[in-house]
Amino acid sequence: MPGMRGLILNLCLLLVAAATGCAPYEEEAPTLDPATAEKELREVSEVVLNENFAANRIDPFVPHIGADVTVFGPGGSPRRDGGEKMIEGLRQAAANKTTHRWEERDWKIQVYGDVGIVTFIYDHDSTRNGVRAERTSRATYLFHRRGDRWVLVHDHTSALRPEPASDETDGS
Repeated sequence: MPGMRGLILNLCLLLVAAATGCAPYEEEAPTLDPATAEKELREVSEVVLNENFAANRIDPFVPHIGADVTVFGPGGSPRRDGGEKMIEGLRQAAANKTTHRWEERDWKIQVYGDVGIVTFIYDHDSTRNGVRAERTSRATYLFHRRGDRWVLVHDHTSALRPEPASDETDGS
């Protein structure tokens, strides 16, 4: 229903504006077929962002990070506002980490015109500053289509807590 789609799109853009303190980006994006948009969003998320992060390659991120991006990271890290701060944080992480395993699952991609929402769960086994860690996390990426590319305007990652032991699971 077009009215609901427009309402959701406006709510997403208002969320971006409220989170970043910036007005939504105004450039008119070409209308995309939803299947094409989903494919592009999966490619940007899975390859450009995730695979490159796992391999400590940050430069491919730059064209897909909005200057107005807002980032909430795992472990209670403070909110970072702006593309420069995000890229700086990624470069610091890359200088201090080795990824041993990165696996994603449970992908969900939603497209509302020139706004895309991507969610997934991932396992990231790494060594950071000499400390080995195995984490399962969830991620939400909010993209805005700007010209001919999807640009990340919000990134929220949070660690999943292990399920508590119960009689059914016996803690294993």
